[in-house]
Order: sequence, then C-alpha cells, then structure tokens
Amino acid sequence: MFEDELPKWQEQIEAARRTQERLGPLAAEKAKQYETLTLEQALARWAEVMRDEAGWERYDDDLKADVMALYQAIGAKMRERGRVLRAAGFDYGEPMQ
Repeated sequence: MFEDELPKWQEQIEAARRTQERLGPLAAEKAKQYETLTLEQALARWAEVMRDEAGWERYDDDLKADVMALYQAIGAKMRERGRVLRAAGFDYGEPMQ
C-alpha cells in the first residue's frame, strides 16, 4: 500500500517545487507590501485567504504568490517577535524559552 502512494507524493513534491520556482520572484515582490503590516494584520490577511476553500490547485498564480508572500512575512514577523520577547525576558531576569 505505502509503495503505491510513494509516486503520488513524489509528484506532489515535485509540483510544489516547480510552483515555488515559478512564483518565487513574484512572491518576493509581494512580500514587500506585507513588511509594513503588524503580525496581527498579517495573520488576519492569512485567515481571509485560508477561508477560501477553493483549494490550492484552483488558485490563480497571483493568489498563490500572495499566499507564499504572506507565509514568508508571517514567519519573519514571528521570528522577530520571538527575539524581542526573549530579549525582554532576559532584561528583567526572567529567561523565556
């Protein structure tokens, strides 16, 4: 059973890689517009996009690039918030994990 599913997963991984290569530059350009948003605003936009249940395959390239840009922006903002929280915790003698 598992051996039958392996080619299917490999195809999906390869398709995702091709999409990333094709849309990466457009997503990077769109990510610039999300740099000015707060983490909460970016998460709210992410929730809007995820409410659309059309499915990834049915999204047009512009929306796919928008989703990729949001994902990148949210990751960067969460890392920055983590650094700030850790720094604040150490400043007050309360290390955070």
